[in-house]
This record gives sequence, structure tokens and C-alpha cells, in this order.
Amino acid sequence: MDMGKIIPVLVIVFAAELALGNLLDNPGFEWELGPENWSVRWGNVGVESWNNPPEGHFAAYIKGKWGGGAENGGVIQVLPITPGLTYVLKVRLYVDNGWTANRKELKLEFFDDDGILVRSFADDLKELKEGKWVVISLQGNAPEDASRAQVVLEADGVGDEGVLGADAFELIEIVNKR
Repeated sequence: MDMGKIIPVLVIVFAAELALGNLLDNPGFEWELGPENWSVRWGNVGVESWNNPPEGHFAAYIKGKWGGGAENGGVIQVLPITPGLTYVLKVRLYVDNGWTANRKELKLEFFDDDGILVRSFADDLKELKEGKWVVISLQGNAPEDASRAQVVLEADGVGDEGVLGADAFELIEIVNKR
């Protein structure tokens, strides 16, 4: 091999992905819930320091009927998005003391400027384990007519006992670079 000749190597990357930081405010429920973060809350939802939250000192909990009598509970955060991008939602969830619900869901919903739901991605949370924090993820592309997203955790038909805990929410957008 002739070492006198150096052949430059050209590497071309045709496509790559770049993940931006967490888009959610107060993702670990460490400060007061308000209009700038978890603006919609209902039913037996509270913020507590139970069960060793994986992020910080607090987590949100949908309590059984013992926690207020309601048979439901949930939280929603609304935020602007960029149409056409991919979004990844992750959260850590925990159930204990026999918590049950007829319906429980984590959702990533996209709405247009008129407030019409244009696409939704959901997980029915069947993979939850008693006494263990479990990571649940959703991924979806925002439609071209979407202008905002909603991150939703909700339960209906909640039983008498236990809690469903939620902590360390993360919503990131994946930017395709070319």
C-alpha cells in the first residue's frame, strides 16, 4: 500500500433523528398543579409522597373510592406541538393495595385549531404490576392539521381500594434531520 497517497473518506448521513428535551411542565408533580401544567384534574386525584416516587419527592395518584368517593380520576396537560413531527410519551406508573378500574388509559391526543381530535394513541395499562413502578411508552406522529396535544391519564369505574401512581412524565418531539 502506498502510504504517500491518502484517500479522503466521505461519510454522508442521509437521515438522522434528534430528540429535544421534555416538553411537559411539572412532569414529576413537584410543584403545585395549575393552569400552566396539569390544568385539568378530576375525581380522586391527589399529589402525595408515597411509594418512593422515581423522580423527586412527589407523584400524582388516582385513589380508590376511599380517597374521596368518586369512581374516576385523571389529569391532563395541554401543549402546542409542531405538525408532522413524531412525539414520544413516557411515564412511570405504580399500583398498590389492590387498585382496580374498569377502564384505565394513558393517551397522547392531537387536536386541530378548532379543538377537534384528529389523532389519538392510547395504552390500556394492562402491563401494570402491583407494587412496582413500570415505564409505559406511546409514540405517534402529529397530523399535518394538528396544533396542540393533550397528555391524558384517566381511570373510570375505580374500585374501593389502593392507588394508581404516576410520575416522571416525559413528552419529547423527534425532529428528523436531513
